[in-house]
Amino acid sequence: MHFAFRVHITKSIGLGHLKRLNILKKYIKQNVYWIVSGDKEIIYKNIRKSKNILFIKSIKHEAKIANELFAKGLNKVVFDIANNKFLKENLNLKIISIYKKFGYKIISYDLPNQKNLSDISIIPYDLEKRKEIKKNCINFYGSKYYLNDNLRMNKNKNKIKIKKILITIGGSDFKNIGYELAKILENENFKIKLLCGLNNIKSNLSNVETIGLVQNIDKYLKWSDIVICGEGLTKYEVIYQNKPFIMIHQFDTRSNMIKSFIKEDYCLSLGLYSKKNLKNYKRKILEYINNNDLISKHLKKQIKIFDNINVYKNKRKLINLIRK
Repeated sequence: MHFAFRVHITKSIGLGHLKRLNILKKYIKQNVYWIVSGDKEIIYKNIRKSKNILFIKSIKHEAKIANELFAKGLNKVVFDIANNKFLKENLNLKIISIYKKFGYKIISYDLPNQKNLSDISIIPYDLEKRKEIKKNCINFYGSKYYLNDNLRMNKNKNKIKIKKILITIGGSDFKNIGYELAKILENENFKIKLLCGLNNIKSNLSNVETIGLVQNIDKYLKWSDIVICGEGLTKYEVIYQNKPFIMIHQFDTRSNMIKSFIKEDYCLSLGLYSKKNLKNYKRKILEYINNNDLISKHLKKQIKIFDNINVYKNKRKLINLIRK
């Protein structure tokens, strides 16, 4: 093995970083070492098929692991540790610099406007104001480099008729936003599936099926006519299925990354979640569901993100460079 994947997982951070690496693993077609930190229970539950899990206890322990793996011939590390906690404490750069000193090839998923020490930097977001591109680094910038289980987009050719709603606020909906939204819609004439993630809620809501943690949400996306999701990576999975969706924010409405996404007008945004606004959310959701013209406009705009003959080639170029 020549690859390691480095990720940090907790309930508050969620599972998006892990899912992104799992999809990359599928494309590079190699076994990897998982170098992980965070919540052990969540980690071992979600990487249970791998025997090569190394749990990091401290910065000193990280250096020891990096040294041992390099001695075994491992020479590439893919980092997906650009979370708010690590960025505030500058931990992402401290950790990456450890591997850099040993001579590893560094590949990293990065957020806009953050520093990086990588050989290959992947920033799969569209922005009005792009950061200054780092020299001596291969940069892959834009949502066209978002990797999905399928590289090609599924274009929705069905007529807009909304009867089935999927609610998924990420793998770690610790504010129970999904459940609260399902509750306000339970007496409407819809079939609803609620992906609870790590919460694993049991409820008796009518017309609502609650489902625990799932590894792949594709079949639920295909089942749905519309999706209500958070502001994380799930929104790109929905766009890949070319489905209408409503986004409600757990944390972020002000970053350049989120503002740029909202400005592109791919969906309805309900803004930052507050329990006191539930009645207003219900009104907006029902108005949107009944607005075929607006939904049609959003679906056409979604197609433009990935409806480019070069997108498939660009993603293949990214995968091939990582594998080299």
